Amino acid sequence: MIMFRIGHTLALSCLMIAGTAATLNAQERVAITSATNRLIISQVGNGITTTPWITVLVTPYDTSSGGDKALIVQTSSITGIFSADIRLSQFTLLLENAGIQARVLIDCAPPTCVSTSNTVPANTLATPGVITLDQAFHFLLQVDSGSFNVALDETAGARSFNFYKVGISKSHNHTVQFQVRFKADAFSTANGPILDAVAAGIGKRTMIVDMVKLNQED
Repeated sequence: MIMFRIGHTLALSCLMIAGTAATLNAQERVAITSATNRLIISQVGNGITTTPWITVLVTPYDTSSGGDKALIVQTSSITGIFSADIRLSQFTLLLENAGIQARVLIDCAPPTCVSTSNTVPANTLATPGVITLDQAFHFLLQVDSGSFNVALDETAGARSFNFYKVGISKSHNHTVQFQVRFKADAFSTANGPILDAVAAGIGKRTMIVDMVKLNQED
């Protein structure tokens, strides 16, 4: 059994903008939002399940005192990847993969921007765009005399990532959305009974939006 895992933790202290360094001054105003409900998707048996983009946190933000400033969007969440298989066979080949992608949208509104779509206008997408928040891959190749086997895998923890957006216009009515998209797929083949399942989920989460002034440095 082989399990690969990809996770991200990033602390943002400076930005590289148009080839120059930009340091961040002290915060001026902060918006904080959080949620505790759980969202879980699963795939049982062979197949692929992919969700549209789901807004898991949203907050308004006032940049009316803006000008040569940027938004820093700090996101954190509890995520989990789960897999299970039950088999009674002499030969088993099993592949399971599950992951959670994330992005931040700013002022995405129809008809020009549809928040559930994979493609959104570039000016609504916070940098660095779509990231992999959590992912796990489960591979099993078994050849033996045949026996009853049950395997369960679970990995979970707190994941964080910082997004940013420069060139924010002065406005009282910006909308910031933290979104995730789930994917779970499974493939198995065996010369006996087998049941496999994989799932991905997100639980408690927080988003902090801050506006900072950019000081360009040579």
